[in-house]
Amino acid sequence: MDTQTLQNQIIPIFMSFDKNYALGAGVSLYSLLSHASRHTSMIDFSPLNQNNELLDANIVYKIHCLIKGVTLEQQNKLLKTLEPFKKFASLEFININSLDNSIESCLNESCSKRYGGLLVLCRLLLASLFPNYSKIISIDVDTVFLGDVASAYFALDNDPTKSLGMVRDTFSHLPFEAFCHFCERACKNFKMDFSRFSPDELKRIHQGFNMGFLVAHLDRWRQDGFEKTALEFLKIRGKDLFYPEQCLVNMVFWERILELPIYYNCYSDFFNQHYPKNIVMLHFIKYKPWRSVSSLNGRLICYEAEASFWLANLFCTPFKNDFFKERLEMAKDQQMQSFKTHIRSKTIRDYFYFRIKNILKKVFKLS
Repeated sequence: MDTQTLQNQIIPIFMSFDKNYALGAGVSLYSLLSHASRHTSMIDFSPLNQNNELLDANIVYKIHCLIKGVTLEQQNKLLKTLEPFKKFASLEFININSLDNSIESCLNESCSKRYGGLLVLCRLLLASLFPNYSKIISIDVDTVFLGDVASAYFALDNDPTKSLGMVRDTFSHLPFEAFCHFCERACKNFKMDFSRFSPDELKRIHQGFNMGFLVAHLDRWRQDGFEKTALEFLKIRGKDLFYPEQCLVNMVFWERILELPIYYNCYSDFFNQHYPKNIVMLHFIKYKPWRSVSSLNGRLICYEAEASFWLANLFCTPFKNDFFKERLEMAKDQQMQSFKTHIRSKTIRDYFYFRIKNILKKVFKLS
């Protein structure tokens, strides 16, 4: 059959971020689409250990970004980032002001500021935000993709009892007592009452799942009244939640979560354990590659092996010059200067040509 006459299989992707994470979003999207299957016959289900039979279809990725304070320049750079993929991908921006922000008042104020309030709570509203979608994939932007995301979209198809697909959080690697001490410290930092958590709730969070990669079966959400249940719980217990939407999902919907293999949300700390296996998404959950120095070892994050994939994708986006401007012009910092030795000389020359061109444009405009 001529591929031009095939129906399209739409895979919706959702992410939410503010202006400080726009660069990360650009890298995440570029890497996702670079590895994305363009036809259902190309999808590799081996990371899921499933045998899904799909109809022949071309795959179209519809990206939806809920943004807060993201500048027009940043939005244009994100749109330009998707240009190489325009035959099979599109990008839509949703302004956060179009949502009802009253649910933010359900959270502890300092916790809401720390984690972005509505920027994280919006994941509980996906079914009403996208009434025409039956499923959607939600991803964090402090990520880089090393593999194809398409298989995850079909992960819930074979188990009607599950409405969310997620990877188990690193909390599960801690002894329960150590985890409880961590939670108690987190509550103390946010001036929360740790004693309000029952032993069962703590066990659910301890053995719970990370929201950085979420497959949501929205039809089942609607059928089960997911959003209503979540918002009712948020009103009662929201001020107790130190990881707002993640604690809620694990405390209330734990039985409805399908555990995905770690490959779909592999923390950068575990990179060496799993590479070069089937890592789909690498998650920089602690230290962000676009920031400077790791407090663990005093090294630039960019020096670490796992960040090389992030850098390689960054160089393919319009955000590369923003990154270089911050890194290469910090002449007083020896660590930042040594960053130059880790980047190809041609890349640095291209950046300086870009800077000179912009300076000349401004000079001639003024004259």
